[in-house]
Amino acid sequence: MPAAPFFVIAREGADRWCALVERGRVSELDVVGEREERLAGAVFRARVLARRPAVDGVFVDLGLARSGLLVGDRTDPPVTSLEAGTVLPVQVVRDAEPGKGVRVTRALALAGDRVVCLPGRGGTGVSRRIAETGDHARLERILAPHAGDDLRLVARSAALGVDDEVLVAEATRLAAEARELLARASSAPVPSLLRPAPDPVRAFVRDRLAARAERIVLAAGTSADTDESWPLPVERRRDAGEVLGTFGLRDALREALVPEVPLRGGGRLIVETTAACATVDLDTAGAAATTGTDPALSFDLAALPEIVRQIRLRGLGGTIVVDFLAPATGPGRERLAGAISEALAADPAGARLRHLSPSGLAEIGRRRGGPPLAERPAVRRLAATGAPRR
Repeated sequence: MPAAPFFVIAREGADRWCALVERGRVSELDVVGEREERLAGAVFRARVLARRPAVDGVFVDLGLARSGLLVGDRTDPPVTSLEAGTVLPVQVVRDAEPGKGVRVTRALALAGDRVVCLPGRGGTGVSRRIAETGDHARLERILAPHAGDDLRLVARSAALGVDDEVLVAEATRLAAEARELLARASSAPVPSLLRPAPDPVRAFVRDRLAARAERIVLAAGTSADTDESWPLPVERRRDAGEVLGTFGLRDALREALVPEVPLRGGGRLIVETTAACATVDLDTAGAAATTGTDPALSFDLAALPEIVRQIRLRGLGGTIVVDFLAPATGPGRERLAGAISEALAADPAGARLRHLSPSGLAEIGRRRGGPPLAERPAVRRLAATGAPRR
């Protein structure tokens, strides 16, 4: 039986490394520099500057060096009806990338470990990943007394199996923070920061609790790291360098910075990114011969776990095109499509299969919270100095 998933957090020099380890391998990874600014989750009181009809959006002034882009977010009134000078609260949903400002939304969400509070909406809800109706009823019963007409509370999938008092405490805290935020949003200067972004390492753990990790291995270099209230038992280590090596974080970063990924049964993946999308190509060169009526399907299914792992490890987002070998039959294609959807279901970033063509091209959509791992500032600096190769 494989070991339970766990998190690894280590500070080495000016960088904080964080990883989720599943089945003995790093499945997700991030490196955050000491002075690196990440704004995902921050809430601003903003002013509309100008419309951008080409993308159904408007530019907004956040008080930053670059304006933010607000696109259609299913919130009334439509974005394109907003006039220049309109003042409104917005939340950053995607960090800035080279040549682009941050992406923002009017649909505010205050995320906790097990509960999300949605100001401006009412009632309660439960994550679609929680299937049992009995669990739904219990969670909604716990949250209902703390919700309101202007505050919607939603149980995240990580709420499953958590004690009532833990959920009540988190719901109460988030509801109070949301009401304070709404009050400030009506009177704060324009533009101004209403709520800072969460610590990116803490957010990394928070958004992956549904993986059912059992512990956090923590090798921290400062009191700020060790005093944090973590949602899982903490196993403290002294030597960050040893932790990074022992649990494979350095190897995982080195792996994520090169396009070629050897497959255990032979063959390889070629992972590349362009301005438009990310691509994954399957190459059977060197693969062992497969038996059965559909060798292409067999190869695709064997490679699928590593394909999904590479998508998550590299932090790929937006549109991802995977060039599978074309299954020989319609039922084979249906089986592959089902396997892809099932493999993506555990992804915290909400990846989903949009389409699988008869030729084997799979189009996958995945939420994009910022640049891919290889393009993040601390990773680019480490790559330039050769640090991941140590």
